[in-house]
Amino acid sequence: DDDDDDDDDDDEDNLESEEAAQFEEEQTFICLQLLQLVKCADLQEEGSRRHLVSILYTILASQETPDDLVETCIRTMALAHDTENQFLQTISEVVAEINDGSSAGDETAFSEDEASTENQHESLCQIRILSILSVVLEQVSGNSSSMGLLDTFSDSIVTAVTTNNNLVREAGVSCLGKYALLLPETKIVTDFKP
Repeated sequence: DDDDDDDDDDDEDNLESEEAAQFEEEQTFICLQLLQLVKCADLQEEGSRRHLVSILYTILASQETPDDLVETCIRTMALAHDTENQFLQTISEVVAEINDGSSAGDETAFSEDEASTENQHESLCQIRILSILSVVLEQVSGNSSSMGLLDTFSDSIVTAVTTNNNLVREAGVSCLGKYALLLPETKIVTDFKP
């Protein structure tokens, strides 16, 4: 009888898990469709544009946001800004907020389990930042007026490239390549060449 009860509990857990996954997929699909509709919206009115940027900022800064939404959120955010500099400034604020969230618990990890969990959280934050930067670096032109803002991303990219975590390093190398394509050759030689 106990075995039958355990099997029933496992079946219920699997069913709940499947339902939760399907619900999340449906919600992600709806969000993607709403973000697509923004392309048709009139973003000339400043209040609407600011509100949209605020919502997109919150979505991107949240670790709970599905990865499927990140690229569309960034592309939509680029549309909501008048200039590339404003867009890059907002993205740098998102990156800073994610970094603040990843370093908030640095002093609280005491046991090995807590330290491991903290390292996982930090790696997830780095991967989220790199996924954001990857899309952003594809969106920008790299003109000289935006170089100062692009420089703010180099610390996140270089840190990722030099980390021990293979997934983070791989994402970092991809971002470094995109970043280097936007930089003048002299900057690459002075900053990145050994």
